[in-house]
Amino acid sequence: MSALVSQVTLKLQGSQLPDSSQLAQYSVHCDEEDKFLLIYTLLKLRLVRGKTLLFVGAVERCYRLKLFLEQFSIPACVLNSELPVHSR
Repeated sequence: MSALVSQVTLKLQGSQLPDSSQLAQYSVHCDEEDKFLLIYTLLKLRLVRGKTLLFVGAVERCYRLKLFLEQFSIPACVLNSELPVHSR
């Protein structure tokens, strides 16, 4: 188990939450080998702005995606149900 490098706790008040008009959800279906390339392209070209949540099907895939993005200097964080509540 690795330790967190820097931990941030966010406590959002009702007024700090974005309006539904500021949120967007995208779903793209592609081949397995193209998924990481597509995510990298969308983030690096800034086609997706702001904070982004990426959902994956398995914890192992989440860590693989995190390591992949960090190779290209794209900061990533893993949040999963296996982590203690206070560190999520």
